[in-house]
Amino acid sequence: MKYLHLVWAGVWRRPGRAILTLLSIVNAFLLFGLLEGFASGMTHAQAEAHADMLFTTSRISGAEMLPTSLADRFRATPGVRDVSPIVSFVGFYQRPDQYVRAYAVYPNEVPQTMPAMQIAPGAITAFRASRNAILVSDEVMKRFGWKVGDHIPLTSSFWENKNGGRTWDFDIVGAYAAPSSLVLRNSLQFNYDYLDQARTKSQGMTNAFLVRVADPMKAGEVAAALDAMTRNSPYETKSESEAQYARDSVQGIGDVGFLVNSIVGAVFFTLLISVGGVMAESARERTRDVGILKALGFSDADVLAISLSETALVCVCAALAGLLIAGALFPIATRLIGFNAVQQGPVFIEGLVVAIALALVSGLPPALRALRLTVIDALADHA
Repeated sequence: MKYLHLVWAGVWRRPGRAILTLLSIVNAFLLFGLLEGFASGMTHAQAEAHADMLFTTSRISGAEMLPTSLADRFRATPGVRDVSPIVSFVGFYQRPDQYVRAYAVYPNEVPQTMPAMQIAPGAITAFRASRNAILVSDEVMKRFGWKVGDHIPLTSSFWENKNGGRTWDFDIVGAYAAPSSLVLRNSLQFNYDYLDQARTKSQGMTNAFLVRVADPMKAGEVAAALDAMTRNSPYETKSESEAQYARDSVQGIGDVGFLVNSIVGAVFFTLLISVGGVMAESARERTRDVGILKALGFSDADVLAISLSETALVCVCAALAGLLIAGALFPIATRLIGFNAVQQGPVFIEGLVVAIALALVSGLPPALRALRLTVIDALADHA
């Protein structure tokens, strides 16, 4: 710390170059924070999957509908504990940028088909008693400032009601927590019959079924039995574990991990060349300064520490700024995509590690050059 004033002066020797370098690093780590945060959140979501839950969808496509009459047949299958159809309701609250995702389910199958849900028994009773009742996660309640008892209009992006519009009215009868489920934490649950009886198409149909098995060790056998039941019918199904369903959903938009790593890798490779070049040029310009420091009694280790500290200060401070900006943008991303798919803590730590590595790789060569310079050679330089 006693050489901090020298380090600070070295960083701002050329203010224009320093500002441009800082901005390039800030932008790189902003991109790193957003992309890695999203990828980390999706990976975490897959890890949260429950072993006793199956998702049954159409074998043809996730967009194909299935008849809800299959629920009774599935429920009679040995090893099945609970079954509920689930219809996706994607839309917004008041404004298109206030995205919401809700699911229409059988009230009598909640919370049995949602083992991650933590909810008071009174809320379940109220949910089953009202046709237009809706359950909202704590995180969504906080996001929109709702409270139990509120009447909320939600506009669907797909489902039109028989009144000729796409706005559906709900009464919030309860809130729930779901710390171990990314999907539940960022969604709402309402009565399937309310949607089915009022929508203008696809009556008696569902996007998928939630199936809870009695023995997680036999989930694979139960999935095979469910699919065998519908084989060669107009509605063949594909049943898979919650973890596999989450992986398939993510892969539906591409290999997220590969895309993120490719983009981040390209950005940091370019950044390494850029920062390395800047640090090397800065070191060459200050060769005589190094000679003066050594002539004044600074040891080789002191010169090495000062040189590396300058690079570390630039990289770490700029990285922190970029990561903090990414953290500030996460709530905006949450509103736009409808759920919080980021794990800020791990990404923040990873970013600092990358920043330190960047400082070492880009700053070590010029620092070693300064270390090897003799006083005579350094003072003789006229660069």
